[in-house]
Amino acid sequence: MIKRKLPLFIFISFIFLVILSVITSPQNFYLEIIDTLTIWLYNVYPSIFTLYIISSSLINFNIISRLSFLFKPFIKFSSNKAYELFIISILVGNPSTASLIMDELKLNTIRINDAKKLIKTSAFFNPLFIISIITTTYLKNINFALLIVISMIITNILISQFIKYDEKEIENNKEPIIIKIDKIFTQINSVMYLLIVVAGVMVFSNILKYSLLNLFTLIKVNNFYTHFLIANIEVAVGTLDIINLQFSTPFTLSLLCFMLSFQGLSINIQVATVTSDLKIDFSSLLKIRLIQGIISSILCFVLYIIFI
Repeated sequence: MIKRKLPLFIFISFIFLVILSVITSPQNFYLEIIDTLTIWLYNVYPSIFTLYIISSSLINFNIISRLSFLFKPFIKFSSNKAYELFIISILVGNPSTASLIMDELKLNTIRINDAKKLIKTSAFFNPLFIISIITTTYLKNINFALLIVISMIITNILISQFIKYDEKEIENNKEPIIIKIDKIFTQINSVMYLLIVVAGVMVFSNILKYSLLNLFTLIKVNNFYTHFLIANIEVAVGTLDIINLQFSTPFTLSLLCFMLSFQGLSINIQVATVTSDLKIDFSSLLKIRLIQGIISSILCFVLYIIFI
């Protein structure tokens, strides 16, 4: 009974928060939407579009297939293409990874169990973004970015060991590097759909974020827990909010590692939307991401103490 009523309660609460925000601060509410779409157009669109075309080309033209051996001792998939997707996921992060996985599933180059496992074990963020938030803030040391990336890779490999998987490996023949122009147009169609999804979810997430901030302001609540809750709605901006609190370096890095592994509500909704055909339960996805966040944050803290 409680489980059935929970979604209704969440929906009613969300509507209440939005109406409250519109009534108490209508101008700022609509400005928040405009600002979100501005960020999408000038920051998100160029990076996702560019990296998606590059990464998709690396996969479709069989350029990255020679590197799959790097992860075969640590994680199990049935096809070489699945290993390629895992490697690419480290470089591009979600939601692009989720879309690339679905593209390959439609082409029958990976099995559905591989696709589901990849969605669960490819919780990465673009390394360039991680480097930028580290080097342009008081943290500065690029080794901290490397520490976060390594912690996330180890965490995803660890998680993969606990996912039930009984697919037999299929024969993988080395395919020649082939450049096909028609595939580029297919990639453009895929990334345009992805960008529309990203824009819609970003607006939804930032409406929720602004509505919660407005509520906390009205009831005069302002502490670490509210900051951390708000930051995990949209982590691209939330990571900077946490860094600006200027906690100790190891604690800040652990918080960042949690957020980037958990991926935030916004990116998880984007992944769930893009991969809806896989019928992965959203609550199950959030639970896995939460576990990944906790493991990677602890791992990041331990690695910092040992090596830095």
